[in-house]
Amino acid sequence: MDFEQDNGTEQHQELRRSSAKPPKRKRKRFRNLLLLLAAFFIGLAAYNIVAVLKFLDKANQNRFANVGNTVTASEWSGSERVNVLFLGVDNRDKDEAPRSDTMLLLSIDPATDRADLMSIMRDTYVKIPGHGMGKINTAFAIGGPSLTVRTIGEFLQVPVHYYVVTDFKGFEGVIDAIGGVQLNVEIPMKYTDDGVYDIDLKKGPQHLTGREALQYVRYRGDARADFARTERQRKLVKAVLEELKTPLTLVRFPSMLKEAEPYVQTNMMATDVMRLSTDVLALNSGSINSFQIPPDELLTETFNQMGEAILQPDVKAVQKFVREKMGTSSSVPVNSTQGTVPASGTSKPSDNPAKPPAESKNGAGTSANSPGGFNVAADSGHFANERIGKVTDGVNVRQGPGTTHPILTSAARGDEVLILDEQGGWYHVKLQNGTEGYIFGEYVKMNP
Repeated sequence: MDFEQDNGTEQHQELRRSSAKPPKRKRKRFRNLLLLLAAFFIGLAAYNIVAVLKFLDKANQNRFANVGNTVTASEWSGSERVNVLFLGVDNRDKDEAPRSDTMLLLSIDPATDRADLMSIMRDTYVKIPGHGMGKINTAFAIGGPSLTVRTIGEFLQVPVHYYVVTDFKGFEGVIDAIGGVQLNVEIPMKYTDDGVYDIDLKKGPQHLTGREALQYVRYRGDARADFARTERQRKLVKAVLEELKTPLTLVRFPSMLKEAEPYVQTNMMATDVMRLSTDVLALNSGSINSFQIPPDELLTETFNQMGEAILQPDVKAVQKFVREKMGTSSSVPVNSTQGTVPASGTSKPSDNPAKPPAESKNGAGTSANSPGGFNVAADSGHFANERIGKVTDGVNVRQGPGTTHPILTSAARGDEVLILDEQGGWYHVKLQNGTEGYIFGEYVKMNP
């Protein structure tokens, strides 16, 4: 009897032990694991913040132009639509006044997690504030990021909050830092450049390195020339955004910034980068609406007074097109004083391009009668009483007659210029891109 009672007591105690809470040792291990994970992510976040601060310390000081580097951002609270302008320059020759041959405007609506990606055609003929009419990519050469931001903002009637400028090396470095990008190369691409930046890509799906991705976005040897090139640029941006959404991005982020650090210029601050990063990572390729500015139906391929092929936009229609695409109101505030660059005090080019002497294809050529130069005879007599000169050596083009005046851009040996006037041994000239300025007379030889 006592044996049975003892046996029952032991079973009861065993049952209680089996239903008891886990030992404190297991709970402690679990808590330590959570603390370890928390410490890891906090450390990773801190590491990324330090990397951002270090990157911006350099990127806010970098200079790709010798003028117009101070751009005050339009105010952005973080909740309304934000517009970021990406500019790509060819700075291989360390040019003091390079052109922005790639212009992409990314407009993000945080409220809907949707975005619009616009390629701005570099030959678009627009008003450059203070400098008359010209190709939109010359704004950077004349007045740096400041004038470019203002020109694009006024052309599209949208506020440009931030800008980012990079060159070939910066582009390659960022692509390599994210481990390359997967793309389908539509056609074989081959072009001989300078031996360093030649283009040689095979057709088909492939994983591109930074150098190969640069070849992909630079190529314009197919029938649609610059139009197809800008399509590829938008396609690459979408592919990069998809790569950035991988878990490895947090780990790779500091190395990405380190690679890009010497080759990027921006007006963003650390808080801007953090807020924008959240918005960008919320996007996917399906939520990005991409298009070309101006769209084909709102442009005319023609020539300017210099015989250069240009894209003449229907400005009002383009502005309406952009508003409809972005879903914004008809009155979008634009900071018209943002990035003002003083005018040179010279006369402005005509707002109306000359009648083309021959057809232009895809905005990729110049006058058939005067490739790369002025077509005086065929240009309806516009310059019949003017003189044409040829630059004898590389020379700076200044805002006024004298070395104390700021440099606007540069002219290369062999470039033709239109002589408008002469002041104290300096020629007041108009370049083939429409820019007006002054060149010392000894560097210009008159054409017979």
